[in-house]
Amino acid sequence: MFFGKMRSLLNKLTLEKFDQLAEKLVNLFKSIDSQESVQAAIELVHNKALSEPHFSAMYSDLSKRLNDNCPALGDGKSTFRSILLNQCQVRAYNFYWFALVTSNCRRLFSRKKFPLILMKNNRSSCVEES
Repeated sequence: MFFGKMRSLLNKLTLEKFDQLAEKLVNLFKSIDSQESVQAAIELVHNKALSEPHFSAMYSDLSKRLNDNCPALGDGKSTFRSILLNQCQVRAYNFYWFALVTSNCRRLFSRKKFPLILMKNNRSSCVEES
């Protein structure tokens, strides 16, 4: 229910309605009681920002407001900023591996050999079949 409401508010967010909806999002964000929920909420905002790059300034302002009103987290080390940074790093890392695997597969396909895609330690790699 919480995430449905948050997703609904994010979908309605425009430059004209920003102040009104940002305040609702901040109040909703303040009510979060677990670190996992904070992480999931930040991921929702991050994914929405990535899907609408033309509103990047608006999502940046929203992130600033959410950061200023982030509820205290259990371990004392995790903050809005650190959680968001971690999500950006994970996404960049995954993109890097996807690009690497894609380029390796293209190289193998260009030699007219069919690769076998192996999953090992959550990383994909293309290897030539024996």
